[in-house]
Amino acid sequence: MKIAIIEDELLAVNYLKNLLDAQSIVPVTETVILRSKKQAIDFFEKDSADLIFMDIHLGDGMSLEIFEHVELFTPIIFITAFDEYAMRVFRHFTIDYLLKPFEEEDLHKALQKFISIRNNFDPEPVLKSISTLRQADDEVMKRFMVREGNKLKSIDEHNTAYFLPQENTFS
Repeated sequence: MKIAIIEDELLAVNYLKNLLDAQSIVPVTETVILRSKKQAIDFFEKDSADLIFMDIHLGDGMSLEIFEHVELFTPIIFITAFDEYAMRVFRHFTIDYLLKPFEEEDLHKALQKFISIRNNFDPEPVLKSISTLRQADDEVMKRFMVREGNKLKSIDEHNTAYFLPQENTFS
C-alpha cells in the first residue's frame, strides 16, 4: 500500500513513518513524503496514494488549499495540533482526525477504521458489475420489465411504442 505523508515538520514525519513501519495493520510498500502544499499538489496532479496522512498547517499554507487544485478521492487521516479544523476536514474523504501529539494506539485505531471502511465499502464489485453491463450484449439492455396483473413480463424495445403512467402502479 502506498502511503503519502503531507507534513512539513521533520520530527513529526519521522515519528509517523516509524510508527507506520512498526505496525502490522496496513502493509506499507511505499511512503511518499510531501513537505509542502506545492509538493503535494504537484504529486497528486500526476500520481496517487492509497492512504494520505495530512497535517493542516504547512510552511507554504494550509493543506486544505490542496483541494482547490486537485480532486482527491483518497482516504485521508488528518494529523494536526489544532482542533478547530475538525468540522472542515470531514467535507473530504476523511477517515480520522488525530490531534498532535498522538499515541501509537491512536494511529492503530485510525488504521483499523480505514481497513474496516475499505473492506465494508469496497467499490470493486460494483465497478466489475458496471463493466459487465457495459460489455453485455445489446439485446439484454434493450428490454423492459412491465407488470401484467401480478406477473412481470419482458417486452422488447421494438414492441414498445410508449409507456403511460397509471395511479397505484406501485401498490
